[in-house]
Amino acid sequence: ENVIVASGNRLTIYSVKRRRRKERGEECDDEEEKEDLNEDEEIVQIRLEVISEFDVNGTISDLCVLKHPKRFLMETNTTNNNTNVSSKKGTKTRYLDGLLITIRESKAVCVCWDPETRKCVSTSLHFWEDFAGNEGSSAATTSIDGTSSGLRIGNVPIIGRADPEGRCAAVLLRNEEKAKVKIMPASETSTSSNYIKESSNGSKKMTKKEGEGTVYVPATMGSSFDLDVRKILGPSAAFVRDYCFLHGYGEPVLMILYESNPPTWSGRLSLRMDTCKLVAVSIDCTKKKYTIVWTREKLPSAAYSLFPVPN
Repeated sequence: ENVIVASGNRLTIYSVKRRRRKERGEECDDEEEKEDLNEDEEIVQIRLEVISEFDVNGTISDLCVLKHPKRFLMETNTTNNNTNVSSKKGTKTRYLDGLLITIRESKAVCVCWDPETRKCVSTSLHFWEDFAGNEGSSAATTSIDGTSSGLRIGNVPIIGRADPEGRCAAVLLRNEEKAKVKIMPASETSTSSNYIKESSNGSKKMTKKEGEGTVYVPATMGSSFDLDVRKILGPSAAFVRDYCFLHGYGEPVLMILYESNPPTWSGRLSLRMDTCKLVAVSIDCTKKKYTIVWTREKLPSAAYSLFPVPN
């Protein structure tokens, strides 16, 4: 188990350590509690231990966990402890989860923990910046509003979400006028070619012989494509508040929370209220198409967040 904390452009990775110890009555200050406690009763102490820290080239706006699709299938189909390991011809394949980091300047990066070097390595890089002016111009600008990436201050953060089964991930780019959703299907092409063979004395040697050692396959994302939110939501596409992937569907289903156009505020609740809406969109990552599954209207105007609940 790990805990990851983002502060500015720095990521800190903590390991959750648990230790059992026996609780004794004399350690309690209250005399009544001493009598109630059993001297042989064990309690679990939990502490966080820093594993690594590293900097990101940009301001972090959001984090989400990328589940490896094959690891998810193995967890649902087996009850073994090592649910992320498969064996074939003496070679063990370990599927690793990843982390999607969204950057303020319309960028995203997928990283994974390398068990060999004990460092975070990037598995895929994504950016959605256009170039201003005519062809040949070198002034990089964001694809949302054309503001220079060096001067842009993202007052509306970029939101990243991942499918619970690891089939795809999404990034919401938005500001006060526009909104875009980028869908990134899961990619299986980024596999490690290095095998780690552990000898009997505990030392590790690098080898590339098939059938010897362990190969680590990280979760990563491929090239993105656009989800036409303006066609789905119409003029209300600029007022997207939150979105998430739902559990238990055969295809990735993205649920979007947005406010209808024109929006309301606290001074107009007597005239216009319950302006938020929901729409669930099923995404076919292979054909790059979508289908609207269901919609809900007349939700409270104060709704601002979505949280998917597993089955």
